[in-house]
Amino acid sequence: MQTNSSRRSIYIIDKLTQQSYGVLFLIWFGVTFTFGFLYFLLLIYSPENGPSPLDQGSTFLVKFLNCLYFSVITATSTGYGDIAPHGISRFLASVQSVTALVVFAVFVSKLVSYKQEFALSEVHKLTFEEMVHHIREGLYIVRKDCNRLIEYATQKQKLETTGWADLKIVYRHTQSLLQKIPHLYAGSKGKMGFYTIDRDRETLLHESVFRTLTRIHKMLTVFEQSKIEWKQHTESLELLKKIIYLIDVITPNWKQESPYKEDFGDITKINEEIRKMIS
Repeated sequence: MQTNSSRRSIYIIDKLTQQSYGVLFLIWFGVTFTFGFLYFLLLIYSPENGPSPLDQGSTFLVKFLNCLYFSVITATSTGYGDIAPHGISRFLASVQSVTALVVFAVFVSKLVSYKQEFALSEVHKLTFEEMVHHIREGLYIVRKDCNRLIEYATQKQKLETTGWADLKIVYRHTQSLLQKIPHLYAGSKGKMGFYTIDRDRETLLHESVFRTLTRIHKMLTVFEQSKIEWKQHTESLELLKKIIYLIDVITPNWKQESPYKEDFGDITKINEEIRKMIS
């Protein structure tokens, strides 16, 4: 169970870690200056309790600068040994050393944390840019498969067992790719962790989804023209319905989370046209 003193210590350190680098430096400098002034007061009013040896014949300015110098080397734990604390100044030097080390440790930990966050942000950026590329590349493959089915249906006026299997693969592949899009926007205004999708990639992703749905619509139109009873093929039809449902779910959230206010009317329209073909 934590004591009140340990809780206070954790609270103080937590408050320090929330400060900027500039504020931490000012705190460190303020502590150093304050202790330097205390050493100066001891040297003036109680020389036996002040740091020494210091030239007693020096001016007040020189004495103060020497005390400030001693404060700096104490705060940095340098300890040249040219000036040593005596009496009460020993206690002050111990307190100052611990205080300065705590502030310095927080400063260093923030610097290390910043470096880690920067490295992590680069990893996130590369990971999600690769995800965008993977989705677009996958949708391109889907369109090629649609073209192959369109060509086959036009020539044969039917789909055989392998053709129906390929059609299901097309639908399943499309589903898996569409399901990945929300992960790019799992946060406020297009952010996930450290990543924000840029306008060019979002535009290309938008275009890939629209072109893929357009190709699926064209494929179904060719099936109709070729008298292929694709509506009676229950397995593929159910998969197609899931694609339509996914677009209905994804598009509004996509529009809301997009940092660039994209218009998804074209995707919604082509999805509605595919829905009408089923009904």
